Amino acid sequence: MAALTATLITKSIAGNKRVAYVKLPAASNGDTWDATAGDIRFSIDHPGTALTYDLTTGVKLNVENIIWILTPSDVPWQGTYNDTTNLPPESQRAQRSVLADSSGEITNKKFEWQEDTLLTARTTLGATCVTADTFITVASGQRLRFSTGNTVLIDSEHLRITGYGTTTDTLTISRTYGSGETAAQHSNAAVVLGTGTALIEGADPENFRFTDISTAFNITQILGPELIKVSASEQAISLKGGYFGVTNQFSRQVMKKMREMLVTYEQAINYGVRVEDTTNDWRTMGGFLYYITTNVDSTTTAISYTAFTTQAQNAYNNGGQVNVFAVAPSQKVKMSSFDAASIRLARADNIRGQIVDVIVTDFGECEIMLNRHLRTADAIGIDKQWVDLATLRPLVMQPLAKTGDSDKVQLVGEKTMRVRMQTRHFRFSALA
Repeated sequence: MAALTATLITKSIAGNKRVAYVKLPAASNGDTWDATAGDIRFSIDHPGTALTYDLTTGVKLNVENIIWILTPSDVPWQGTYNDTTNLPPESQRAQRSVLADSSGEITNKKFEWQEDTLLTARTTLGATCVTADTFITVASGQRLRFSTGNTVLIDSEHLRITGYGTTTDTLTISRTYGSGETAAQHSNAAVVLGTGTALIEGADPENFRFTDISTAFNITQILGPELIKVSASEQAISLKGGYFGVTNQFSRQVMKKMREMLVTYEQAINYGVRVEDTTNDWRTMGGFLYYITTNVDSTTTAISYTAFTTQAQNAYNNGGQVNVFAVAPSQKVKMSSFDAASIRLARADNIRGQIVDVIVTDFGECEIMLNRHLRTADAIGIDKQWVDLATLRPLVMQPLAKTGDSDKVQLVGEKTMRVRMQTRHFRFSALA
């Protein structure tokens, strides 16, 4: 029998078999074989997963020499983004989303600050005042804003304060001292506006009125320690180019873990609660939702220009000017549609769609900060001059004792934040 010489047509991998297609020559000189000239398929059992080196001729792998991180790691409150796609113009970028750093002021795990108030002569009624009343009840804790001899205006009636009442938050009054005025009923929450003092000429001043300085604080939160462990073999392979996209396995793992820890810190800035377990010696820092307790809108479900303006006014009434409004991605889309029906595009424009990065009200301009780490229900407006971050210990890499054939380190840091003047900020908590 003559030697069989077959010509390879193609080869492939099908399931767990290597498959080759060959062409046989025609039989001659009395030689025979099972098939006449034509295509014959040969299959060879090959258990397991077929790899490129199973083929007679290797196929070069086409793999990009970069490993892309699928998980977003931008941390807007700390001032970093994945890219600049949604950043405002360059002139605004330096002012967007970066909170001040007060690390130079922190020297202990308890970070304290002091706050005080002015006794300005303005408040609201804490109860309805009827025409026959000889006293008024003011909002809780606000009586010290007034003293004997002060004059006030409620609605269109002028009254003179004659002393402190016998019950909490009450002031005795003389009605209608203004010419031609008559006593009127005043509703609960009506504004009480001081207009001056009407003491007897030559009288001594009334008793000294003052408020105590209040002390607020936050505590530091330890980030980590997080273990990083890479075997000597893994590190050697990466250094010799044995992995696509990895030139140093150890450095890669450090980079990944640091990003994870900073994202955790970002989420603590939004949602952390201040707790210190002195028995077991652990603690967590308070975030925006812990500190902002006065101007909280827990009823609005659909973000709107009106709802935003109302909260901006509340902050303004307390001395703030909100200039950063952090929202989740779905809420950012809704804010970009504000007044969409009123926007017109020139016919020459070849771009459609709108992006709103700044919202303007009578209480100032406010940049909208996209923060993927916020829940859909939450949005936070701050006057950022009163908020800052603080680092007691920066994130550091500390070598651990050598055991076995691996390199081990830990990453650890300690950070907190300070939210002063919480009445100058606001938040939404029930958006849909």
